[in-house]
Amino acid sequence: MNVKQFIQIIKKRPQMYIGDPLNMDYLYHYIGGFMTCNILNSKDEVDILFSKCFHGWVRQYLEKEYELNFENKAGNYLFYIKSICTDDKQCIEMFFSLAEAFFEEQKI
Repeated sequence: MNVKQFIQIIKKRPQMYIGDPLNMDYLYHYIGGFMTCNILNSKDEVDILFSKCFHGWVRQYLEKEYELNFENKAGNYLFYIKSICTDDKQCIEMFFSLAEAFFEEQKI
């Protein structure tokens, strides 16, 4: 299983994986744990692309979409998403939307 498939599974039942109430930090760390294990074991192209490109892609997407300029260019997607959203539910919905757009754009 790669990160795209993993995210799709979590999206169907997020409370089962990250608890209730939903917490964006938990989702970030849960996916990070999966990625650490997967990259060490499988070296899947999707996982490598997500690991190397998703943080910067999210920053650029949100800067363009919201007409922003993040001063911290070395942040991670958690930082960028939480900078935009007002609560964890909105952050999680945005994450799933951004992940889907990322995978579509990368044609994976």
